[in-house]
Amino acid sequence: MTAQARADSMAAVISRLRNGEALHKLAPLDRRLGNLSEEEVRLNQRWRLLGATAHVISRRGYWPTTVGEICTIAKVSKKAFYQHFSSKEEAFLSAYEAVDAVRDEVVRSLDNSSVSSMIASWIDTYLGLWELEPDLVQMLLFQPMAATPAILDCCMANLQRHASRTRQLLDEARAAGLSIGELSDQEIAGMLGGIGQICVQHVHAHGIAGIRSALSPTLQSFMGRVLRP
Repeated sequence: MTAQARADSMAAVISRLRNGEALHKLAPLDRRLGNLSEEEVRLNQRWRLLGATAHVISRRGYWPTTVGEICTIAKVSKKAFYQHFSSKEEAFLSAYEAVDAVRDEVVRSLDNSSVSSMIASWIDTYLGLWELEPDLVQMLLFQPMAATPAILDCCMANLQRHASRTRQLLDEARAAGLSIGELSDQEIAGMLGGIGQICVQHVHAHGIAGIRSALSPTLQSFMGRVLRP
């Protein structure tokens, strides 16, 4: 499957989540009509397994979770699981594809008509997407440190990608005429780390539900101060 096809699939998944479907329950509803190719059915199943992985690990932790439990939630066989992933670890690592999908969706949503509009669209889309798949957020926020070295390395690499993409977006907004201060790599990391820590503390204390309405004003204010020239 091409990179564009995978990106289209991710966008379609986000659309279905916005319609109230849970990732671990995604089903190829049109398969009986012959409207989906085998590759589309396979990709749908893969997303469901990723959702099931997050569903179980977010509740039980990484080490107690078994492949069998994941398969039960996803309603697939172990044989099907191993057609997609070599191990539970690989399934966890593959969940970072969803993070990339969220990042792409934030980029598509940005309103660069003003600095305040850019920040509002950035934060609201980011937090709104978190609310769509709480299991995945819980797993990726709280489990990497206690999982495997490979998962922790992937988590750190994702943070670096996030910082690099943020720098690119800020540069593009500045080139479009927005008045944004120049930030060093460390300052960008600090801004993202501060946003992340506020979110982590809120999720730990209150869960994911309502995070956008609870945190968006604070995070918009914080980001605005950091980006002030």
